[in-house]
Amino acid sequence: MTGLHRTALVALVATAGALAICMALPSFDPSCAMAPDARAMGACAAAQAGSREVALLGLVIGAIVGVIVVASVAIQVVLHHRVSRQLRRQARPAVLADHQIGLVPGIGAALVAGIRRPRTYCSDDLVTRLDTDEIRAVLLHERHHELAHAPARLVVLSALAPFLGPTGPGSRWLDRQRAAIEIAADRHAIGNGTTRATLARAILKLRETPTQLSLAGFATAGDLRLRALLGEDVEPDAPTRARVVGAVVMAVAVALLCSVLSVF
Repeated sequence: MTGLHRTALVALVATAGALAICMALPSFDPSCAMAPDARAMGACAAAQAGSREVALLGLVIGAIVGVIVVASVAIQVVLHHRVSRQLRRQARPAVLADHQIGLVPGIGAALVAGIRRPRTYCSDDLVTRLDTDEIRAVLLHERHHELAHAPARLVVLSALAPFLGPTGPGSRWLDRQRAAIEIAADRHAIGNGTTRATLARAILKLRETPTQLSLAGFATAGDLRLRALLGEDVEPDAPTRARVVGAVVMAVAVALLCSVLSVF
């Protein structure tokens, strides 16, 4: 079970626990379960009014957080679209290793851009820097990014970066998620005929090539990818503290939603 699956399992258990607590809470309120006199009824009404105020506050805070996250994603989408459009304008259609690509001068290596219709772009000097087998390995890697819509996933990670990046566990989680996207593409390339050694050579030749924004570039996550190619366990695994925090946040969110629904 990968770290991502373990995190999802912890979050699922926490969510189920929060839902169970929400469903059980009314039975622990004797003043609301039965109101034998006017005084008890007044106490029950006051408690319900307080719950409504808390629910409204939680709803407002949740709405604000949701708007901020959506706005961050929208900004990243716009930035990615601008870069993708520029690449599309500058690209010269070509065929390398039986792959339709766009040749763009100055981008350094190979990358995929485009959210709805991802497309591979390569530096026009790639054929002088890599041999035939290495070029094929690179393009098989990028083909997986196209099929998996990697740019869209990276847009979301880039949108979360301002919130998670300042924290150590959050920053490491983001790095590992980005690396996981590249490692999955490496596995696709190996499964379609290239070798680990060929991929490793291409990574070493193209590493440290800068990429922009949320583009899926071959030269990114080089160290983790090399370790994966050597057989080391580098599955994306958020630190224990980050998993616990994520589960707690999920549980609180579900409990809040449950309280809002119970009030309204």
